[in-house]
Amino acid sequence: MAPMPFNWFELDRGTLYYYFYSLNKSVVGKSLTPDKIQKLISKHLKQFLPIKIVKFFDPTNVKRKYIYMGGMYYSDYDRKHKTAIELNLHYHPDDTTIKITEYRWKRMSLRFADIMLHEMIHMRQFRSRNFKMIPGYQSTAELSKDRKQQEYFGDRDEMGAFAYNIACEMIDRFGYDIGKISVYKVIDKRA
Repeated sequence: MAPMPFNWFELDRGTLYYYFYSLNKSVVGKSLTPDKIQKLISKHLKQFLPIKIVKFFDPTNVKRKYIYMGGMYYSDYDRKHKTAIELNLHYHPDDTTIKITEYRWKRMSLRFADIMLHEMIHMRQFRSRNFKMIPGYQSTAELSKDRKQQEYFGDRDEMGAFAYNIACEMIDRFGYDIGKISVYKVIDKRA
């Protein structure tokens, strides 16, 4: 009998957070090399999720002694029933060891959950339209950097995925109290 396909849509933010956080005893407070951290995270997460985990070294955008995370969803892999979600871990190339505090590990766990949910929204978007691409936003900004950023954040799929991430954050902050959310969103932050 063939194995059941993995059901991404049974996962929630709390479960995804726990998958990452539960590695804390092996990582928090220990001086580990980026390679060791990468191996621990990869082995641990692959017990729970069919994801690819990729390591990058970035001297420009990654602060020393920190790990930055990002993600990718590949619709062409998903269509072929291959591993379609990727977690990217970015390290500074000059770091020989990294020591992660409990606070940072909790923040990383939350970031991991949000990345996975974001990519799962993309998966749902592409699957719902039978993997068809939709036209993206066409920026008219003069600078290439501005155009690239506007086209990314102006894309309808990205707006949907980020809206989901924002909704999760609002629920974390206020629960399901619509009144508190309404008051929060109209406060003038410049005051």
